[in-house]
Amino acid sequence: MQPVSFLPVLTQAKRSSTHPKTTPAMSNPPQTNAPRFSSERNWLHRTGLIGALVTGAGIMTTAPNFKEVYQTQNAIAKCPDKRSENIPFGGAKKLPPAPKDTTVIENLHGRQVADPFRPLENLDAPETVTWWKAQNQRTEAFLAKADALRKQTIQWHEAIRNYTRTSMESRYGKNYFFDRQAGLDPQPTYYVRIGDKNAPPQVLIDPNKLSNDGTVALATMDVSPNGKLVAYTVSEAGSDWQTMRFKDVKTGKDVHEELTGLRFTDACWDADGKGVIYAKPLPEEEANGGQHFAIYHHTLGEAQSKDVQVFKRPDVENSFVAALRIEKEDPFLFVNVGSGTNPENGLYVRRPGEAAFKEILAPKIAVLTPFHRDGDTLYATTDLGSPRGRIVSIDMNHPDSANWKTLVPESKDPGDKLQSGLVADDKLIVKWSKGGADALDVRSPDGNKVADVPIPLGSSVYIGQVRPQDKDFQLSIGGYLSPGTRYQYNVAQNKLTFVKKSDIPRDLTGIAEVERLYATSKDGTKVPMWVIKPKDMPKDGSSAAVLYGYGGFNISLEPGFSYKIAHWVENGGVYVVANLRGGGEFGKAWYDGGRLKNKQNVFDDFAACAQELCKQGYTQPARLAISGGSNGGLLTAATSQQYPKLFGAVISAVPVTDMLRFHTNNYGSAWMSDYGDPRKKEDFEVSIQYSPLHNVQSAKTVQYPPTLIKTGDHDDRVAPWHAFKWAATRQDQGHQKNTYLRVDERAGHGAGKPTKKVIEECADEYAFLVRTLGPLKPKPRKKA
Repeated sequence: MQPVSFLPVLTQAKRSSTHPKTTPAMSNPPQTNAPRFSSERNWLHRTGLIGALVTGAGIMTTAPNFKEVYQTQNAIAKCPDKRSENIPFGGAKKLPPAPKDTTVIENLHGRQVADPFRPLENLDAPETVTWWKAQNQRTEAFLAKADALRKQTIQWHEAIRNYTRTSMESRYGKNYFFDRQAGLDPQPTYYVRIGDKNAPPQVLIDPNKLSNDGTVALATMDVSPNGKLVAYTVSEAGSDWQTMRFKDVKTGKDVHEELTGLRFTDACWDADGKGVIYAKPLPEEEANGGQHFAIYHHTLGEAQSKDVQVFKRPDVENSFVAALRIEKEDPFLFVNVGSGTNPENGLYVRRPGEAAFKEILAPKIAVLTPFHRDGDTLYATTDLGSPRGRIVSIDMNHPDSANWKTLVPESKDPGDKLQSGLVADDKLIVKWSKGGADALDVRSPDGNKVADVPIPLGSSVYIGQVRPQDKDFQLSIGGYLSPGTRYQYNVAQNKLTFVKKSDIPRDLTGIAEVERLYATSKDGTKVPMWVIKPKDMPKDGSSAAVLYGYGGFNISLEPGFSYKIAHWVENGGVYVVANLRGGGEFGKAWYDGGRLKNKQNVFDDFAACAQELCKQGYTQPARLAISGGSNGGLLTAATSQQYPKLFGAVISAVPVTDMLRFHTNNYGSAWMSDYGDPRKKEDFEVSIQYSPLHNVQSAKTVQYPPTLIKTGDHDDRVAPWHAFKWAATRQDQGHQKNTYLRVDERAGHGAGKPTKKVIEECADEYAFLVRTLGPLKPKPRKKA
């Protein structure tokens, strides 16, 4: 599932990038459609489908005629007085029926639970494929009614994306690495400057040449300590399965052997650059019927069959294991042990010359993330005893948590969360989330505050490569109105020096504004939202609005520029990002408040946000859409069925809808950290109350808002059958006219999607919303 995802991925703590997002600033870090060169602080992070970062280069020569776009909208649909529940049936009137078996009834904890559309779980069955292809045709026929608008939307996206975006550079050895995307190329290209930061860039890897349609993507990229080799992984059609390859930086040629059968990994290089450690699933005979990962050591030049297993913990439920060196040249090897998507991790260390690993923290107790080592002293962030985070120093000779020394305590402000730390120029640089936005401060080595870094309020900060001895480093500061502006930060002077502004042809600066709004949930909890709206928007309820949410897996939704948001707001709409419980914005208590037995709080929070937006005049139910993907797809599915009169349209992307069988497919059992275990009666009783698939009511009883259900035929994270079964059930219960299924072919869960597919998807979503909500900015009504 980014972010955003339900399964942990080895990635950089915060990608060094100026690339805008295609969906709201949902990054912790963002799941990208392109890897960044990994820093020394690579660690396990959990991401949701929170938007791919899309990169591009070139100069826009012509902009679309926006007056024409507006006129097209008005020609397509007038502002509805009530929700569009009776949209004309699109496509063939007689669709092939969904494969059905009414005999599939299971006794689950004393209840008889029917699952008539279980045949759709057979994704390769001809009947399944025939059914969803017909559904695609029907959806396309519905969207084709707004074909002129789709074409205009594609033109808009092609124009605004057609510029150069380049990541911040990272140095390894004497070589400098970065990525850049040319125009509307499907994927970014990776470059190296050999021997000098001013040397001309040479192409290192061009993913656009890996396939004809841009659906083979780079997943990770890791440079050896001396900068002479690169280990990179590739995936096909959005799959989570990876193949690792090695490239000689000087010659640009692939060398050595490929490593196959990998999943959710990057390369942790040996300090001497002679081999790598990677993760892959344990073979069945070692997994004992569970789903577990181990790490393996590969010596360059040898067959993969000779790789040595380094570490495993199959005694930990759904164990995920990952290796880390805090600095690439550091001989100390750390291992992180997670249990599914539970953020609480175990931490182990192996010193040079030793065979055994020493436990610093056992699994499933707290979050512990190391970021610096000074001899036997380890610096780390943790939520142990501090739900909103603190920085501690640990004597690795006496690692018991009772001996940890607090350097930076938990903030007294309940709106503050300590996110991460780093060391530069003998100072601690601490990154905070304050009210859901980023802030930095500088501290002495013992934790005393020296200064606040002058970061504008409401920003999102991306930090480039930083080494402890660096006296300055680059960072990018952005927000909802514009992509990141790059600065050089001097630690001693606490000064930001302008380096480069984004080359984007235009953004929302000057035409839109950002507000912070709070809703009161059912239990009295205050739930914050970011509201991005046109400056001249009247608060009379007439504007169309999209409310986006995720609410799970400790993922934080942070401010960041998005093409999709820019397009929506520029055309007169309101875009809202809700910071729901279950997310990571305000620490462990906020996360715990939206998972397991508290999962219903997330849906109530989302509904409360919708109600507040209508109450304050930003929109009205007939003009309000909700959108989300992955765990956010579950969010929109459940909320729209529980509160059907609140919304005029719903977009549910790659959703989890069968909360009684999510654990049976791929690595779905890893999601039990948030959803519980439906095999246990107490968890089952919670899940069945909100499971979208099991709570579809007859159209004779309730009318649901028009709903677009999206999935990818190659999604091996959240199986497409979640979307299939839910769509089929809704249509079977009489909701044919307001249930549309869109299956993206040769696409997965979202990551690695080429630019063309991303733009087409944006156009389809926009057309669906205008057809169901009406024009974003309706013409003023004539006075009576």
